[in-house]
Amino acid sequence: MAGIAYFFRAFAFQQLVEVFAPAYREVTAATEMGIPLRLNPGIDDPSVRASLHETYDQIIKDYQNAAHKLPLIEGIKGRPSRASAYAGLARTYLVMGQYENAFLYADSCLQLKSELMNFNDLDKDRDLPIDRFNVEVLFAAGSTTAVPMSLNVGLVDSMLYKSYLSDDLRKSIFFSKNTYPVDSYGFKGSYDNAMASLFVGFTTSEVYLIKAEAAARIGKIDAALVALNTLCESRFERGTYVIVKEQKPELLLPLILKERQKELVFRGRRWSDLKRLNLETRYQKKLKREMHGIVYQLEPNSRKYAYRLPEIVINNGKLSQNKR
Repeated sequence: MAGIAYFFRAFAFQQLVEVFAPAYREVTAATEMGIPLRLNPGIDDPSVRASLHETYDQIIKDYQNAAHKLPLIEGIKGRPSRASAYAGLARTYLVMGQYENAFLYADSCLQLKSELMNFNDLDKDRDLPIDRFNVEVLFAAGSTTAVPMSLNVGLVDSMLYKSYLSDDLRKSIFFSKNTYPVDSYGFKGSYDNAMASLFVGFTTSEVYLIKAEAAARIGKIDAALVALNTLCESRFERGTYVIVKEQKPELLLPLILKERQKELVFRGRRWSDLKRLNLETRYQKKLKREMHGIVYQLEPNSRKYAYRLPEIVINNGKLSQNKR
């Protein structure tokens, strides 16, 4: 049970730091604010806000402890296994920009569990075509959403929808056409087989993409191509997928990042990806929305990428609030 406890604490901290803390930079991590780390059950003990470095260090330690204690095979659905902890470490190191470690843990995870669904075998006409606890799921976790983001209300970005090729089965497995508004699409590809929550757990499909990106960044081009093509071939109509052979890392990496956006849609990863990729000038994006004549913008590397902590947490713990 200790392995499960370490895993759940690491996963919870990881979810929180991606929302309430800025992007991880090695040079500033010791001085940037992370999250309050509660490491004991004493409800009367005061909370202390850790640095970003201390926060990620704790997440890594907990996942590593979990990996040592969790079984290779877990027979009870919903419980993590050792591959789940390796996936958590791979995701953590990717966010931190430590690509050698991200590659190693992604590879270790896939050595234990590498199954992918073949989307040719799914029924695209089902309301929710993807089963819960399918062969790709390493750890199942769901997150509640605000009403505007629920799968019954949230609209898929039109440019994202158009970016899928006609023989890419994700276009029909992930999305369904709305009656209203006209020419709009909703999302139905939940890995939790639910309409009211987002799947934010770990899957082999995400780990393949972590391995591909990390490999491309550290010069392991052949490994990056194998990971990318293995995933994508399972998503296209049989016999239609064109193998990617790009050998230049500066051209291959954008292809991998685009596949990451298309594969992990409505999986709770885009916010974290925008935040970390904004650290690189070539991938920076300015987010812009207009509503009722008012234009809202979120600049790259804005302090607003770190949500403010709830005021009750700040007041009860006498903690420092995020900067604006």
